[in-house]
Amino acid sequence: MIDVSKYTAHLHPGKFEGETPATEYYYELMLDGDGETYTPNGADDAEMPSAELFHVDAAEAEIFDLPIGAWFLLWENGDGFVFGRVFNERWSAELFFNEWCGLE
Repeated sequence: MIDVSKYTAHLHPGKFEGETPATEYYYELMLDGDGETYTPNGADDAEMPSAELFHVDAAEAEIFDLPIGAWFLLWENGDGFVFGRVFNERWSAELFFNEWCGLE
């Protein structure tokens, strides 16, 4: 069961500034080893940024008002800020992250 009281919109400065509660939720899952690591173009380069992909289940969809079966992309920039964004298809999440990395 997801404890929704732990997650709130972040309107104050900090790691999750401007992000939705879902971003912090998926970040905690990532810290616990969940999610699927995505590196642009399948690169094994340690210098290449990576992101985590999560397939949104029914409980997460209901609690965080996300589409069931969507993909949540989670990444951290070089300054330590964490970002999250939801996509209907996995390929669109991957394409977005490739573009964010300047590869497309």
